[in-house]
Amino acid sequence: MAIRGSKIVVKQGDGASPVEAFTAIAGGRTTNWTLGGSEADTTDWSNTNTTYLDSIPDFGVTCEVVFKDKAVINGLIADRMAGTERTLQVDLGFGVFEGPMILTSLTGSGGMSDVATSSVSIRATGNVSYTPAA
Repeated sequence: MAIRGSKIVVKQGDGASPVEAFTAIAGGRTTNWTLGGSEADTTDWSNTNTTYLDSIPDFGVTCEVVFKDKAVINGLIADRMAGTERTLQVDLGFGVFEGPMILTSLTGSGGMSDVATSSVSIRATGNVSYTPAA
């Protein structure tokens, strides 16, 4: 079965500890995501073998979304202006990435007879976890 690009759901954590609750803030229409990273060469002059240090996975997603309400958009704009990171869950339909992330760009559009949409780019700022869908 194919994975639909419109299955993306972005949820924001409430910051509570020890158990953080997540609330859906946006649903996606189209999605582009990236998982990458690079190793750091830690070989020194006394070592004949090349050694590497694993990097933190680099996760990012750009998607066209419909926001839940204007309070969500205003909150994201305030976070972007302040450079605030939040714990987010990005559910891609086949699994969920969770961790500290920051909004890197937000672009809005919409016609007179259509729902307003936004293009959102989110990038992980630290360790993220991945949980495959059941």
